[in-house]
Amino acid sequence: MIRQHERPDSPFQGFKDFEIQRLDRDIAWMREGQSRDPEDLRRCRADFYRFFCEHDRRRGTDFLTAFPEMRAWWQRCESDAR
Repeated sequence: MIRQHERPDSPFQGFKDFEIQRLDRDIAWMREGQSRDPEDLRRCRADFYRFFCEHDRRRGTDFLTAFPEMRAWWQRCESDAR
């Protein structure tokens, strides 16, 4: 994102400052989560799995079709949801 940062000479091409800052905050939040209680992490993964299963059902989409590189993590979330 930083390499594709919007510049004054090329408006509307690239990422804006607030978009980069938002991703930085998200990454910091995810790293913070690594120190969470393991049971809380399992619950969060299970909630994530259930949310996107319902999303896929309602919208006719498929999480793994959109994000095939996340298969192993998706399966871990599925396991936690059981």
